[in-house]
Amino acid sequence: MCGKKYHVLFFISLLINSLLILFIMYPGFIDNFPEIHRSNINPPEKESSSGEPVVDPDEHILLTQWVSEQAKEKLAQESLLGQSDDEPVFTPSIYRQDLQTLISHLEKGQFTQEELEAIQESILKNEEAANLTMETILSSGASYDTKSVLIEMLSSRADPLAMNFAMELLQNQSGSLQELGGDLATRMIRNGKAPQMLESVIWGSYAPETKPVVRMVIHSVGNLSVQDDSKRQVTRLLDDYIVNGDETFKPAALTSLAALEADNAEALNQLADRYLDDKNEDMRLAAIQTLYNLKRGKLASDVQSKLSELSNDTSQSYYLRSAALQILGDFVESGQKGLQ
Repeated sequence: MCGKKYHVLFFISLLINSLLILFIMYPGFIDNFPEIHRSNINPPEKESSSGEPVVDPDEHILLTQWVSEQAKEKLAQESLLGQSDDEPVFTPSIYRQDLQTLISHLEKGQFTQEELEAIQESILKNEEAANLTMETILSSGASYDTKSVLIEMLSSRADPLAMNFAMELLQNQSGSLQELGGDLATRMIRNGKAPQMLESVIWGSYAPETKPVVRMVIHSVGNLSVQDDSKRQVTRLLDDYIVNGDETFKPAALTSLAALEADNAEALNQLADRYLDDKNEDMRLAAIQTLYNLKRGKLASDVQSKLSELSNDTSQSYYLRSAALQILGDFVESGQKGLQ
């Protein structure tokens, strides 16, 4: 028994000494461990049937966003310095060819950053290039992901041309073009045109099948970090629409308005109090949901009373009663919230 123990100890000692000698003679051996580890855990790059790497569509958009920002910065610098005398003349036929080449490469996932930059710069600098891009989006048989890249490029213009095109897409009969219109409108809102784009969207006229896309655009306003004048304009637009607009988008407008007022307990209580007894059940539900934004402050007593009535009213839908009861429970049980 004792002999076996010594044999094991001898073997361990020999192994340790061998490793020490190896590390001393080959100092770079340890440094290679991270590379070996990484090569084992990283999945192999996906390839198409032709053997070419396949690019994730989301990577298209991320790269295009970066290219758009770079192009806008470059254009701003050129505006400060003045245009160069050797500025190339825009040629529609050449641009069409370059655009079709980019589309073909995007479809295959084999595009280059230089191709994106060239098209983006043309769209920013030249209205005709933007118009040709819009025509291509309407007529091309390219995939949705490829057209999304072109939509991202157009959104960088942040002008009436792009906003009008967003409305044209939203009012198109094609479902995929409607979704692209919603995408463009949302991007325009994010790019500093929230009041202008929102006003066009909420007062627009749409086919019934387009309404979910429009609601998505209206909801996107609530996710923004708009400040000062823009925030005042947006909240005023939403409030005006809730009072005077069509019933279809009022709940979405109320939800977005509440999200923008998340730091204002008084405003949130007023919104809830105003619409908890609305004739439209969707509005009553949206009024309950506004209170999820009440992270600071207390639940007003009038609001609490209305919530209690709703939760006990058997004529209300089960979903609405449950939502009212959940809000009451959250405020009563939470140590950070209370009732006035």
